[in-house]
Amino acid sequence: MTQMTPEDYNSLDYEVTIHRKDNGYLLHLEELHLFAADQSLEAAYNKLRDAKDESLARYHALDLVHQIPLPVKLAEKEALKKSLMPFMIKLGAFALVAVLLITAANISLTYSLQQAPKKIAQKAGRAAIKNFGTTLEKIAKSEFTPEKEERIRQGIRKLVAALEPFMNEFEPLYRKQ
Repeated sequence: MTQMTPEDYNSLDYEVTIHRKDNGYLLHLEELHLFAADQSLEAAYNKLRDAKDESLARYHALDLVHQIPLPVKLAEKEALKKSLMPFMIKLGAFALVAVLLITAANISLTYSLQQAPKKIAQKAGRAAIKNFGTTLEKIAKSEFTPEKEERIRQGIRKLVAALEPFMNEFEPLYRKQ
């Protein structure tokens, strides 16, 4: 807790227990071990408040401010805060590590998704070109039977028929200059 002034301690809400007696009231401020009694409740409360002010002034005069008992609720709150502090520090460290790991995983995944398709496409392209070249070599080395030649001619005719609508676009490609 931060350093408190005498006024801060005077403004704290201590619990006061009220006991009804035959001839008046007895007020008890348990944390500061103070009692006050009187015929009227108001007079007893004023006496208790004066006793509280005197007690706090003695603590300050003796430089024992750190020993002033806090109200129960405030003391419990401070104790809870103190006991939870190590947990909160660990939780913050865990959250920071988790964020760093998630960020690293995200970067790694993004990189692998960008690089893997590119590498796969390059390998597939190389394999297709190699396979196409090997097939062409086999065809060139093999003898053509009349049936095979006829199938090739029919395939070329079908291909030319399919490409005929585009012949005007191909003309600059096969025209001699």
